[in-house]
Amino acid sequence: MSSRKNAHWWADEALFLIAAVDFMENRHLVAMRQFERLQRRFPDSPYAGRLPYLSILGEIETKATAASQDSTLLVNLSPDLKADVLMRIGYLFMQDGELTAAQDNFIRAAEVAENTDLIGECNLFAGECAYNRRRFREARIFYQLAYDCCDDRKREASWGLGWCYYRSRHYNDARIYFTTVFSGFDDDFAERARLTYAETYLAEGRPGRAAQELNDFLKTCRGTVCDNALYDLILAYDAMDDTAQVVEMSRRFLNNYRRNTRADNVVSRLSEILFARGEYAELIELSDNIEMYAVSRETADRVRFSAERSRYHLGIYEDPLTITEEFLRKFPDSPLVGELLLDVGSYLCEVGDYEKGAITFDRLRNRNIPDSLWVEASYRMGLCYLGMGDTSAASEIFSQLLGEFPNSPVAARGMIALGDFYFETGNHEEAMSLYNQILETGKDVTQLTITEFRLAGCYEGLGKLPEARILFNNLRNDPGATIKIRQEALLGLVRVYYKMAEYERGFNTASAVYDTLPAGEFRCALGERMGELAVRLGKVDVALNTLIPSASDSLSCAGSSDQTVLYDLSLALEFRERFDDAGLVWHWMVETSDNDSIVALAREKLQQYEGVLRKNGAP
Repeated sequence: MSSRKNAHWWADEALFLIAAVDFMENRHLVAMRQFERLQRRFPDSPYAGRLPYLSILGEIETKATAASQDSTLLVNLSPDLKADVLMRIGYLFMQDGELTAAQDNFIRAAEVAENTDLIGECNLFAGECAYNRRRFREARIFYQLAYDCCDDRKREASWGLGWCYYRSRHYNDARIYFTTVFSGFDDDFAERARLTYAETYLAEGRPGRAAQELNDFLKTCRGTVCDNALYDLILAYDAMDDTAQVVEMSRRFLNNYRRNTRADNVVSRLSEILFARGEYAELIELSDNIEMYAVSRETADRVRFSAERSRYHLGIYEDPLTITEEFLRKFPDSPLVGELLLDVGSYLCEVGDYEKGAITFDRLRNRNIPDSLWVEASYRMGLCYLGMGDTSAASEIFSQLLGEFPNSPVAARGMIALGDFYFETGNHEEAMSLYNQILETGKDVTQLTITEFRLAGCYEGLGKLPEARILFNNLRNDPGATIKIRQEALLGLVRVYYKMAEYERGFNTASAVYDTLPAGEFRCALGERMGELAVRLGKVDVALNTLIPSASDSLSCAGSSDQTVLYDLSLALEFRERFDDAGLVWHWMVETSDNDSIVALAREKLQQYEGVLRKNGAP
């Protein structure tokens, strides 16, 4: 701002540059004052024409996405500068996660821009916004526009197009565009595209081809995606059930990328495979080195517990209880202790070692654990005592559970299990007492429904058929009951009608439902009950179609095994001189009965009518 006259020619440029520096260093307000000073002192300066653009940039930066897109200053800008402003506003919306608004600005920018490269960039970012909104068809349009308008954007646009087709599961199209990205190039971008190209085969369910592509890629890979490629190769071999290759690739991954975030998944799967293949020594070695890898505490403890189980299988431990003892001694504060003790105790009960299973659950109950875990451990401990036949100990545990946790479905399940034990051993009275106790004190609706169903079975077993009929009928019409309970209740109701000799009523109840059912296990079971009733009512066609599997309901149903009903059906058919159908029943009796007298009786009938059957072409 020298007062010398010959210095005035550069004063406007100096003001502009000072303001530009302030603007670039984020002193926007100071810069705006400098621009105003420039415009006031040198209104005819060529730099004044740039002020609207820079003013809008200042407005954008200071007001962020609240900046006006309809500023009067925009009118004075060239098309490309106007597009640039709109793009900057779009970037800010993208940063704020407002993708719809960002996309609108990029579209407006593409509409006003004249420079081809700028148009390509606008469409490319519009495609990015649409893609991240999961509007893949829309994104493809913008990526294609960017691809078509300028060569400099072809690789980025191809990358976007490839991912759009990938997300839409059009894998062949995706591979075409990914190939465009990496063919003829040798940079990190090309390697990412080459990896994604191989991953399309994995996503498509072609792990063999994926493994081939990934192996070829790993021979030359030197960038930042080699770890991802090796991990994908593990997934491919795992999908092919090639556990030997999974183990080899997992070891290679852990040797090269032990601190990689995906090491957790690799270690977890590797330990499962080693245990399943009986490679217990290798699993113990993996456990001993677990601290080397970037795995979670949960994964580390699971591997350590598998190592303790491996020691048992190697004969280092003679007693399976030593597995939990050693794990608790080495890792007493592990968050997995409760879950692992439950698993071990359940395993011991499943293999029939109920006593050691009960001991395992008792150890868990004596730890400082949440109520939910204590309830589960107590319930399974009671089941172990039932397995040993100690109903007294089981009853004490289940009664304590129901008294302390009346709202717990697990507690109610315990009492039901005890009642089922009594029912299966023929002590129906004791079972009924327990079921009634649950109905009086239980709170869980589902368990109460199950209990009511069990009680109906008790009434049926004791011959109290009217009471059983009432309960079964209530349950089959109960909208709160599960489909399985309603189906079983209907079967029970029809069965009770049969036992009460109310054949017509039972048949009508079954037939009203039977024709509406799809093929399946329940239809077969109901058809068999209906067929038994049909025999008593003389409806031989219905009986034949539902009791013999070669009749109308195809071979999907096993057919009846009640030889008394079948023989009565054969006599009814014989009486009606339907010898071919009677022969089918007698043949079925011979095939399915293990009672020698029944077989002999059926063979006698077949021999008696051998001539008639042969004449009619019967087998």
